[in-house]
Amino acid sequence: MAFILPPSKMNNMHHVNDNVPDNARLPSQTAQSFKAAKSYEQSVQAFVKTSEAMINATSLFMAGRALENGGNIALQNLGQPERAADMYKRASELFMQNMTPDRAAEMLEKSAKYAISCGIRHEGRPNV
Repeated sequence: MAFILPPSKMNNMHHVNDNVPDNARLPSQTAQSFKAAKSYEQSVQAFVKTSEAMINATSLFMAGRALENGGNIALQNLGQPERAADMYKRASELFMQNMTPDRAAEMLEKSAKYAISCGIRHEGRPNV
């Protein structure tokens, strides 16, 4: 027996939302262009803008992916693990809202890994 979601729930569940307006996709293309040009700070900022645009377009999965991509650049190209950890944590929250707990768990694990390596404290608890 197949489980069918009502149409109102289906847009949020799609990993790639074809209903995303072109103006929400533009920041992602810009981010990729900055990355190709090795303008990494601008690329990270553009991925953050992409995430905001995708949230406004109710494509939470793609918003999370944008933050994951920005976090990867912050970590690998800018050497900013604390910033990457914050972006991964926010991506995890978006994946949870999108009901993709497997992706949320992956991002939370990445966030914790880099937060621990930086000695970041969360919720007042010291890292042990």
